[in-house]
Amino acid sequence: MAQVLASGVDLYVNDCFACAHRRQASNVELPVVLRHAAAGLSMQRELSFFSSRVAPVLHSHMHKGNPLAVVIAGGDVLRKLQLIRSLIDTVDCILVAGAVALPFMVAQGISCGRSYP
Repeated sequence: MAQVLASGVDLYVNDCFACAHRRQASNVELPVVLRHAAAGLSMQRELSFFSSRVAPVLHSHMHKGNPLAVVIAGGDVLRKLQLIRSLIDTVDCILVAGAVALPFMVAQGISCGRSYP
């Protein structure tokens, strides 16, 4: 598939930080086939933000014992539940919202109507 996508292409630019983790031909194989890859401006902004703002907070939490809360929301509930499991012993507070909150609401006996089976 990557060979087909690479047809007539010289350079791969990934500009979607939110999609970078996906194991798809366009994310994983295409950069290898093309051999010339770069992060786009949007991706660069997000990485820069993480480096300058989020990383120091995590560092402070890990080394100084400062409290840390994490907000997890959005779709792909199964993956977010796995993330929660990996963070549960690391952070002080996990706030869930959106679709991620639905399994927790159901577990507490709260009806979510057709939003959650």
